[in-house]
Amino acid sequence: MNTYELLLYIEIPSDSGHPESFRSALSDAGCEDIRFGDRGPRRVSLNLTLLGNTLAKAFEEAEAAIQSAVPNADIIGVIDLKDIDELADLGLQDSEGGEP
Repeated sequence: MNTYELLLYIEIPSDSGHPESFRSALSDAGCEDIRFGDRGPRRVSLNLTLLGNTLAKAFEEAEAAIQSAVPNADIIGVIDLKDIDELADLGLQDSEGGEP
């Protein structure tokens, strides 16, 4: 099992209520260092530490955790804080280009 430390950027749909209202649900889903309004008014950056055999499996778990906390949220950027090259191989690098 490997440990993956992911920095994720999500966008909360406008019909989902105020982004801050999801703080508890994101925290309960294992998200840490939750910052609202980072890169836009409906955007949130957060950290997740996950165990998995592969980065792809860890990302699937991260996606499930996010969706359970904030239904219909879009993951718009991902950074593996340990191995950014593996993210590029999976096509999961920051969707906006440049540094987050």
